[in-house]
Amino acid sequence: MNFEQGWYVPALRWKQGEKEALGWLRDSAKSRITPLIELIPKNFKNTEGKRIGAKKAIEKFVDELDKFWGGSSVLVDLHNVVESGICSQKNQSHLVEMLSNTAK
Repeated sequence: MNFEQGWYVPALRWKQGEKEALGWLRDSAKSRITPLIELIPKNFKNTEGKRIGAKKAIEKFVDELDKFWGGSSVLVDLHNVVESGICSQKNQSHLVEMLSNTAK
């Protein structure tokens, strides 16, 4: 990635309004933006507030990312999710690996 003068990197927590705002941007604007998306533990819960599996949450995130942002580059911050212990199950891949494999 080449961040030149005039490049915009908004920090987003992947809430509904932020997703939709990205979706409304024109391609000409998207070409000068690389969002920094901070996933939070809430992104790993369903609409009733119950926790969903990390794999399912990552798949949902990737689907939404494709819908609202397309194939353009993004930066993803997983710090809060990792700190919350969501990816601490011994038999599952690390979130970075899941994200990388799902986003292909």
